[in-house]
Amino acid sequence: MQIEQPDLFGTPHQRALQLAADIALPSAFSEWLVANWHIWDRFLQLSEQMRLKGRKYYAARTVIEVMRWHYHLHDTTDKAFVHNNNWTPMLARLYNAYSGADFFQTREHGGRVPLDP
Repeated sequence: MQIEQPDLFGTPHQRALQLAADIALPSAFSEWLVANWHIWDRFLQLSEQMRLKGRKYYAARTVIEVMRWHYHLHDTTDKAFVHNNNWTPMLARLYNAYSGADFFQTREHGGRVPLDP
């Protein structure tokens, strides 16, 4: 008989939502995340594969583009891969918090640098 240990962090999705709140990602991102767990799950899987292969850093946009490419390659409905690129930096921040690694380099501000200092 196998005894199931309780998960101290809840489900992986609950943990991701809690981390998104802990690192102060916008609530709109959390709402998007709940509606798009399939994107987060695949982003997490591909990022882990690359990190565990030994890469110290990687580009989150590259992971999204690989996802987009695979979707279009295998899709038979001619539907577009719908992903607002504005969410990509937040996926990177969430992955870093989730994995405990600084795999994706992110900006402090999370936005554009002003032209006039």
